[in-house]
Amino acid sequence: MLRLFRASALAVVVAGCSSSPAVPIDAGPLPDGAMVEMRRLELETERSLTLRSGDEAMIGVRYVDERGRPLAGETLRFVLEGVAHDSTLAGLSDRTDAEGRASARLVAGATAAAFRVRVSAEAATAVSIDVAVSDAGFGDLEVALDYTGEREDGLLAASVFTGASCSEMRTREERGDRYRLRGPDDDEVAFVGLPADLDYAVVGRLEGSAGLLAWGCVDGVEVSPERPTRVEVEVLDLPAVIDGEYDVTLALDVPASAEATGEELRAFGAAFLSPDATTTLLDAMERRLSTTGDVDGLDALVLAREGDLDARYADALDAAEVGPAAALDAVADLVSDRLARLELGGRWTNVEGEASVRLTQLRAGTDDVTEASLGAAFALTGTGSLDERGAIAGLRIAMPLDRIVAHVLTSEASVLGLARREELVVSFAGCDALPALPGVDACDDTCRELACREVTTVLWAGLDLQLSAITPSRTTLAVEGSLELVESMGGTAIEAFSGTLSGTWGSSVAVSPEPVEVRVDATRVIP
Repeated sequence: MLRLFRASALAVVVAGCSSSPAVPIDAGPLPDGAMVEMRRLELETERSLTLRSGDEAMIGVRYVDERGRPLAGETLRFVLEGVAHDSTLAGLSDRTDAEGRASARLVAGATAAAFRVRVSAEAATAVSIDVAVSDAGFGDLEVALDYTGEREDGLLAASVFTGASCSEMRTREERGDRYRLRGPDDDEVAFVGLPADLDYAVVGRLEGSAGLLAWGCVDGVEVSPERPTRVEVEVLDLPAVIDGEYDVTLALDVPASAEATGEELRAFGAAFLSPDATTTLLDAMERRLSTTGDVDGLDALVLAREGDLDARYADALDAAEVGPAAALDAVADLVSDRLARLELGGRWTNVEGEASVRLTQLRAGTDDVTEASLGAAFALTGTGSLDERGAIAGLRIAMPLDRIVAHVLTSEASVLGLARREELVVSFAGCDALPALPGVDACDDTCRELACREVTTVLWAGLDLQLSAITPSRTTLAVEGSLELVESMGGTAIEAFSGTLSGTWGSSVAVSPEPVEVRVDATRVIP
């Protein structure tokens, strides 16, 4: 009984009709890839042998140089290819005589078989002889190949596998016990002399310089010694291989997370500077005057604060856009802005449907671009699945908020020429440019700067602590969706893929994970 392989829509018809001429070809390189040979092997035996149990046949070959002159004393090797069962070669090698001839004796076994004898020599293309062994007779097979795909670089061929099913990988990876190219003017591929007491898987193949491009298969085929058997095989384009490594960029669109993070930092900082930023700064100035023993200055400042100095100095700081409050706003705005325009780069690896991501580059912002290498110790990693159609499922990337913000701030500090990100708050506060206390001759430039540094240093420690506190709700990107796949010119591999994935930035403890969209752009770097 004939069986249609599920991957193809195939039809099988048994009919009595004449066979088209066979186009024998060795299972070596395709014509496009063949090398110009300096020597050659010439078969002196029929290319196709049909034997009964116990029969013997001599495989004769002549070895000549590029001018057709015999090569004497050279070793030729004889090998059985395919499943020969108990059929054997009496010898696996022979030396050529003065006429360049060598031979090997083939003995047919008791078990029906279809296989090849391959003869090879140094600096020459190997040649093969088809062998069929059967006591039930032999039949011919005509294979019609139906290909309507989109691959242009390829040649159609048919293969026959003895006793195989289409589900076996060898029907894709090998060329079988019989292999024929379809002639340019032929509608069918003909195989003659197949054992009638065996069943076969018949494969249609489109092969190009990049390998197997399209494939189709019918199994359970039997031949009749009374008339040719005709099989139609629909050859379908194979999905391009997506396995390999890719350079990848992930562009994150996380407006909700960006805004929420900035507001949380602002709210915490405001509470930390209680009752307000100006009062905290003036308190620090009093401590500086007390530490330096400036009693007159301290008394003058305390007296002025009993009036409206705090309010008037707050106005002065706002007008100059300096001080702890200005620093807090600047940090919160920076974090929100950078998170809103965040790109991560690294490697994307696909192996048998499993995707893994390792991100070692970060870019944030669009105006003042910051960029940093995360480094191996700080790489962000994730896993998921990517099928041959480009569908992404369950992609989860470990992305703790504090790690991202830390690198954003480190990059920004580097752009400003600062050695550490902690110095950002001091820089944003403009501690070296604070206005003088209005109407009070106390706390000079140095005093004000040191007081400001004291407050902003403590403020940074608090903000850093707050980032750790809010991180548990934002530790993992979980996204899915479909990507557009771009095939190579030969159609055998995916060269690039891109698209937008949707999901959330949250964690197992997040009450309401925040929405996120991730733009993926990847280009192959390793096959």
